Amino acid sequence: MRDEAILKTIRALGKNHIPARYVENGDDLLAAVESFIAPGDVVGVGDSETLRELGVYDRLRTLNVEFLDKREPGLTKEEKRDIYARNFSADVFVSGLNAV
Repeated sequence: MRDEAILKTIRALGKNHIPARYVENGDDLLAAVESFIAPGDVVGVGDSETLRELGVYDRLRTLNVEFLDKREPGLTKEEKRDIYARNFSADVFVSGLNAV
């Protein structure tokens, strides 16, 4: 039942042009995230604590991408607001998926 629900959710997201992938662990997650990203991409992220805890934001900081890092220390409110707005035109947007 659980696997069927996961597949159904992935298919529904795909029909809405949202690529999704189920992963079993943090290492698989990092590999999956990287598979969606090309060098030079602009990459935005949601506010997922799960992604932070699993090291996704730290990994993005090491890649050859423009990471729209709204968690960067010292950002002003205006800079954060600009990052939130730029997320809408990012090449890749990485987000967790809860309560679907």
